[in-house]
Amino acid sequence: MANDPQELETVVVARQPIFDAGWDVVGELPFDDRLADALLRREGLEGSVLRATLAFERGDFDDAAAHVRPEVLADTYRQGIVWSDQLAPATA
Repeated sequence: MANDPQELETVVVARQPIFDAGWDVVGELPFDDRLADALLRREGLEGSVLRATLAFERGDFDDAAAHVRPEVLADTYRQGIVWSDQLAPATA
């Protein structure tokens, strides 16, 4: 963990998704309109999933549930853990 405040700030900024950090790269990438709308404006089905995911990451489960049913979030989270566990040996 970073102890130096400047180093900590760098770590925090580096962990932000590019669309939250204010970098205008989405228009430069070959995304279809639905995905670009989701990334830039959180619109459409994909945008709703993104809003739920970001809220879930923040621990704001009420906000996450406003976008996706709680049982879907819980099931998807469990699937993600299984996938991550399967991937971990390959990246070690």
